[in-house]
Amino acid sequence: MVGKTLSGAPFYKGLGYEYYIYHDPDCMNSGDGTPRWIIDEQAPSQVVASDLDLDRKCNYLARIDSQDISAPPSGQWTMKCGTVLKEVHLSLLDRDANSSTTNIAHGESTHIGGSQSNAIPKAPRSLSGACQYHKELNGLVFEYVSNTARGSPFYKARGVEEYLYHDVDCDGSDGHSTASSGPKWVLDNNRPSSTLLSDLDEDHECHFHASLDAVSGSGGPPSSSATWYMFCGAEGWKKVRLTLTAGQTAGTDAVLVAAARNMGLTLVSLCVLILGQLARSLVA
Repeated sequence: MVGKTLSGAPFYKGLGYEYYIYHDPDCMNSGDGTPRWIIDEQAPSQVVASDLDLDRKCNYLARIDSQDISAPPSGQWTMKCGTVLKEVHLSLLDRDANSSTTNIAHGESTHIGGSQSNAIPKAPRSLSGACQYHKELNGLVFEYVSNTARGSPFYKARGVEEYLYHDVDCDGSDGHSTASSGPKWVLDNNRPSSTLLSDLDEDHECHFHASLDAVSGSGGPPSSSATWYMFCGAEGWKKVRLTLTAGQTAGTDAVLVAAARNMGLTLVSLCVLILGQLARSLVA
């Protein structure tokens, strides 16, 4: 427990994550709202009686209607899953704050939880699995650069302007656009803003190479194979299995090719490779 809101209800924060559970008597401050427990990315105010995230609307990750302000219940919660609302059973388990186990909420197909470590995943990530249209992305190694305004790490590929980052709302429409479809990891050739909370490439549209739906970006992108949506030229948007292998480093040739590819000159690429091979033979 972090503290109590004005009504006296306790509120909670995920360890190492910007997720909060709190009770809001009227999430729109309309005067006739339904009291409910809420899971949200915004910390609740402790000085207002309703609309505790101060957004004047009922916008959150999940909720369960309840008059009881003593503690958030396990049960059937309504959760935002992309552009649709789904009923999921969430269990809220009591844990000793001093024990080695963290406070968690979990459901059948949803896991929202804390972590005992605030460590930022900084290991390089080697990409593979891109479709033919984006074959130049295969073999790129993405290295940690910094964090976005929401605290998610973002990465840049060695030698080229390609980025990997988490965006909660890729067109800045606050969920009112079908293109946005919720929080996601993005592969993009535009560097993400470190000060904006959404539409991090500032293009007011969801324009990128590929995306993977993900409620949170705090833990970094998946280090195993996952199904991404990727734009594949004439084939349109396709589901592809991309693998981001953590801890991989690029070989000399991969770095040289990436640098040459960024110049956009095949002849330069060949020359750089030849020079690299020559340099290695001289050293040997």
